[in-house]
Formats: sequence, structure tokens, C-alpha cells
Amino acid sequence: MYNQTMSLTSDDLADIKQLMTSLLDAQERRLDKRFDEQDERLDEILNAVGGELNEQDKMVSDHTEQIQNHEKRILRLEKRIA
Repeated sequence: MYNQTMSLTSDDLADIKQLMTSLLDAQERRLDKRFDEQDERLDEILNAVGGELNEQDKMVSDHTEQIQNHEKRILRLEKRIA
């Protein structure tokens, strides 16, 4: 049997390195694009939730103010009666 070994030249190695680098760069760009899309979706969700929380906070503040006003009126009425 004839045993033949193949040796790579420095040009071959440089080509392989360039190919691997190119493939890794392309994969990185694809992953970055996916993450960017996910970030956009998460931002939309967080903005919606934040808006909802702001509305709820305003409603709670309004109700708290109404309760305080009612309590003041009740105290005035109690003082008049007493």
C-alpha cells in the first residue's frame, strides 16, 4: 500500500483561516440580528406594561385623593354633629 500524506502550505492555512473567520462573522451577524429583533419585541412589551402601570398608578392616586377628601368631609360633619 502506498501511504501519501498531505501537507498544507501557509497559503492553504491562510485560506482556511479566512474561511473560518468569514463563517464565524456571518453567524455572529445572524445572531446579532435575532437578538436585535428580540430586544425590539421586549422593548415594545415593556413600554406597554409601563404605560399600563402609569395608568394604574394615576388611578390609585386619584382614588386615594378621593378617599382623603371623603374622610375630611366626614370629620367636618362629625364635628358639626358633636
